[in-house]
Amino acid sequence: MSDDIEMSLRALKGDPLTPRIVTTDAEKEALILAIGGPRTAASIRQALKTYPKERIPFLFSSLEAQLVIDILENDVDALIGVLVAKKNAKKNKPK
Repeated sequence: MSDDIEMSLRALKGDPLTPRIVTTDAEKEALILAIGGPRTAASIRQALKTYPKERIPFLFSSLEAQLVIDILENDVDALIGVLVAKKNAKKNKPK
């Protein structure tokens, strides 16, 4: 059954998405926030270690495909770490 699904997915036609390359940290942060935050972006980047790049947009099909492609193609790993650390610091801040 999985072969039928895979064949159906491969038969889908559409214009290929072109990654949008961002260069500034502000643009990268906006991209990370647009995808749902640093943890979502980290999950997408982590998927690169396990799955072929062309399959990842299907794994994250509930997200906008263009944003997933952009996260895959931009160097956002360091900024993801910074944003996660900021979020954790804010969460653990004494009241």
